[in-house]
Amino acid sequence: MASIKQPAKAYLVGGCVRDALLGHPVHDYDIEVYGMPMEKLLKHLQSRGRTDAVGKSFGVIKWSPKPGETYDIALPRKEINTDTGHRGFSVHADPFLPLEAACERRDFTINAMLYCPLEKRLIDFFGGKEDLKKRQLRHTSEAFHEDPLRVMRGMQLAGRFGLSPHPETLTLCRSMHSSFASLPKERLWEEWKKWATQSTHPSMGLCFLREAGWLSHYTSLNQMIGIPQDPHWHPEGDVWEHTLLVCDAMVGAESWQDGLSCEDRLAIMMACLLHDTGKVTTTKTILKEGLQRIVSPGHAQVSSRLSEVFLDQIGAPLWLTQRVRPLVQEHMMHLQQPTERAVRRLSRRLEPESIRHLCHLMLADARGRGQASQANPTHVMALKKTAEKLEVTHGAPKPLVQGKQLLSMGYPPGKEMGRLLTKVYDQQIEQGWSQRQSALTWLLEAYPPPQEASS
Repeated sequence: MASIKQPAKAYLVGGCVRDALLGHPVHDYDIEVYGMPMEKLLKHLQSRGRTDAVGKSFGVIKWSPKPGETYDIALPRKEINTDTGHRGFSVHADPFLPLEAACERRDFTINAMLYCPLEKRLIDFFGGKEDLKKRQLRHTSEAFHEDPLRVMRGMQLAGRFGLSPHPETLTLCRSMHSSFASLPKERLWEEWKKWATQSTHPSMGLCFLREAGWLSHYTSLNQMIGIPQDPHWHPEGDVWEHTLLVCDAMVGAESWQDGLSCEDRLAIMMACLLHDTGKVTTTKTILKEGLQRIVSPGHAQVSSRLSEVFLDQIGAPLWLTQRVRPLVQEHMMHLQQPTERAVRRLSRRLEPESIRHLCHLMLADARGRGQASQANPTHVMALKKTAEKLEVTHGAPKPLVQGKQLLSMGYPPGKEMGRLLTKVYDQQIEQGWSQRQSALTWLLEAYPPPQEASS
């Protein structure tokens, strides 16, 4: 399609147009400017605010007309496929690229719309508005197959907006199966992060991956399909179906809508996704009281280890793994009697996580068993009540004794002091002490300071 010069004009593009049509709050505005070369655009913006040409070579400028307000201003771009994989592109800004050609390079029709603020006009060459009405996810053009990351974008978009993929889009995604290996971890992580924190229907994102043939790249998830569960406890079906329901139950919970940070959502949703992955290798059928029962002993511990493998595969940060592992490992805590000592011990084992977030996971787990399990389980409520009484809902008790107290009592610094602090804290958890003097009295009796130091 030949480039034709046109008067300079700015359009809102991509996600902000999509979100506005859906009636969602719009927080980020992307703007494309046509008919104005980069240097002229940059000079124009500099006269009206601060600019940061971080992506100048790709035709992108960050523009801040006033403090705290920033927009991405871009020129339309041509992407030339130079090799296979996500990075095999040569990108060139072309301010005189026709509107339709510029929209055609976008991934899905719902992201390929423009809005002209001056004319108050929506420009929709590929039927994105109609696809939104149908809740349909459809690729914009055959150029989709040139970038395999678009399949992962499809996953998070399906989850975020409750979209079902068009059959032709699924066919195209399946044909791209082998290109998964070209995707860098950091790009995978961005898509999984959006899925975990912004989905309204996380199960639809996971089903998109399965239907597109890409779930096989995630062994821990793919192998859950067909793993049976005892119908008495899990009438909903296999481990995969249960996991889908658990993820959806979590975003449907009141706690998800209020009071959870982005980091909290990441940890809890990933725990929901991975909490039963260990059932793949631990599930077996036993005879109990004359009946065949399906059990998965030890699956929480196996799931905890598998969660680390999965999170590493998708490029998740270490802090997230450190939060997800204890949540997954302790998600069967409801099988124990929530005595005060048991709850104090639990609060410590969960660090850096909390009983509050574990209860969120266990409630979603209980509700992920179909319509018959929507009530709050009494065992989770009992655990929560005991944790609130002990003031350990948000974390383990603070140590009553610190190194400075031991130094003042004549204990020498070093590794031995660290071991003593651990031992006295263990006793604090076991005995439930709330006063420092109780801990110090025990320490002096059990491990008195060296004679030469105390004389």
